[in-house]
Amino acid sequence: SLMAEWWYDSTAASNAQWDAWNARNRQLAQSWVPGGPEGLRRGIAGNLGWQAQAFGGTSLRRNNVLVRVAWDHAGWQPSLDMLYTPADRGRVITAALGWQGDRVRLDLACRVNSGPTGSVLAQLPVRRTVLGAISWAL
Repeated sequence: SLMAEWWYDSTAASNAQWDAWNARNRQLAQSWVPGGPEGLRRGIAGNLGWQAQAFGGTSLRRNNVLVRVAWDHAGWQPSLDMLYTPADRGRVITAALGWQGDRVRLDLACRVNSGPTGSVLAQLPVRRTVLGAISWAL
């Protein structure tokens, strides 16, 4: 199966807000002085922590595109998903493989957050995630 969807989230930060966020990140990175005064280091660390609050929204960008390709054959269920943010060309790509037996289900997936250096998705704190799961029906 193939699915594609686009959505607009007016609650997400605007392009101007993300540009200001990137500018603050660059400024904070330039302010960091290894071995500098403790007060300065604490202030910069606090600002970096505050910057991470921007990742708490449902959608990080206002315009989002999701494409999913999935297949189901003889208990095997491979899929490939891509979330794309056109504003900064960021993307989240997830490849997954599931298998369903009579009482056992196995799942394995790998997710990569990427894009150009300035894209929001490429700056997420976690770049790659791998997961596995086994379910057994009693």
